[in-house]
Amino acid sequence: MQIVISSAHGAKVPGASGVIEENSESQRVVSQVTLILREMSIGVVEFHESVATNQRDNVGRIIGYHNGQIRDLDVSVHFNATSGGIVDRPIGTEVLYATAEDLASRVSRAISNASGLINRGAKSRKDLSFLTRTSKPAIMLEICFVNSREDVRLYRANFHKICIAISEAISGKKRVGGELK
Repeated sequence: MQIVISSAHGAKVPGASGVIEENSESQRVVSQVTLILREMSIGVVEFHESVATNQRDNVGRIIGYHNGQIRDLDVSVHFNATSGGIVDRPIGTEVLYATAEDLASRVSRAISNASGLINRGAKSRKDLSFLTRTSKPAIMLEICFVNSREDVRLYRANFHKICIAISEAISGKKRVGGELK
């Protein structure tokens, strides 16, 4: 199995902000998941877009990178936000898909089980270019809501467990031994 995994948005197109910032946190998750997948002997390439200055170019560069790789699965790591500012209440995790519903369900459940985040489940999204313009099955993880203090607390407290859960769910393998860095 070969996976290409990318972080949300880019250095100049940062995405959602709140208690935490989407782009910097998605880079942390992508780097940790990549490390774990490599420990598990899964082929993985990580990508962090850093050139685009607008959303259209950013998405195009991410899709172009994914489509330029030999792989079986495309994964994009994001963090969600609601309108209305920072809230205390929990909101949860979800995984978006166009064709890979079973995988999206498995990953969303794994993140929830590892962290205590509410499982909002798999959501079909045929309107997102990453999910429809990549040429392999693709999922877009929405780890938690950046503007929910409770979501962020659970994410921070369970960061390594979440990354292991993502790695196991997308690879279909269990991680055995090894220390996380």
